[in-house]
Amino acid sequence: MSQKIEEIKYCPAGHSSEDFAYTDCQNFIFSDGKCVLCTKEYFIQEFKTWSSGNFNIDKIIQESQINSICDKLQWMPYDNFQNIEHIADGGHGSVNSAKLKNGIKWNWNFIKKDWEYVLIGYKVALKEIKDSRYDIVEFLKVVNIVNKYEFARYYGVSKNPSTQNYIIVMELFDIDLNKFLTKNFWDLKWLSKLEMLSSIAEGLGTLHQNNLVHYGLHSGIILKLTLYNDNAVYFDLDLLDNNVMQQLKIADENQKNTSKSQRQELFELFSHSSKLHPQSCYISRYIYTLHRLHDLLEEIKSGKSSDPNILKFNKSTTLNVNANMTMHHQNLLM
Repeated sequence: MSQKIEEIKYCPAGHSSEDFAYTDCQNFIFSDGKCVLCTKEYFIQEFKTWSSGNFNIDKIIQESQINSICDKLQWMPYDNFQNIEHIADGGHGSVNSAKLKNGIKWNWNFIKKDWEYVLIGYKVALKEIKDSRYDIVEFLKVVNIVNKYEFARYYGVSKNPSTQNYIIVMELFDIDLNKFLTKNFWDLKWLSKLEMLSSIAEGLGTLHQNNLVHYGLHSGIILKLTLYNDNAVYFDLDLLDNNVMQQLKIADENQKNTSKSQRQELFELFSHSSKLHPQSCYISRYIYTLHRLHDLLEEIKSGKSSDPNILKFNKSTTLNVNANMTMHHQNLLM
């Protein structure tokens, strides 16, 4: 018979449940050995036992461990990965899947006087950064901002000892939205489509609230978990372009000096052109996002994408889609 876990007032280290572990979070102490402040202090004590080899990366990981109760980033030794399998090559490098041999450090247990781990044997995605121009430090700053929201979950950073390339360790998804629509389009009800679109809009709204813009938004970077029976979708943040974000800040300032008639003219011009770069438009991130959201709406509505980034279907995929369309038309005639 398992013992009932209760919240208690003090831990052996003298921390109180009335203390604040974080700015917006009071300390929690439980009879099974968990204390939020103890966990925080042991993370800090271990700062000197690891290094990514990059001071700024270390600092961002450490700040996440000091300032967040759940969304901590971690430095993950490469030998923690098992059954590494190649999935795809991307714009900045390659993506592999792997199992976490030892899981992820989660709570210090003051009864066992040892760490408790989660996600042991769990499958994750390893995004190895091979592009030397990619600013992983800036990317991790963004992750620290948005990790608490409904985006793809990022667990930490590692390094490939053979290539010396940094690896971003994140949640592994079953499928992207483009492939999901290709496979399931004829089985989707309109309510499901609208719920997916609403989830996308909500995610973009969160980015804008944090003064971020997702440059390169298309259905290939919108991820979905098919094992859950819901219509939530999640963003891969890999295409958050810091240079574009800086340019759009300038565009926002310029927008203040733009007349109403000029704004309407720019809006109409932008809405009817797929070639204009968002940096050329004073109305900045909002119009750019509306333009991309319109493309996604069309794809969810029709099951077909006009985005050149994801028009690289192989012959078998095209044949499968055509077969599904033929069957659908035949069913309508029966």
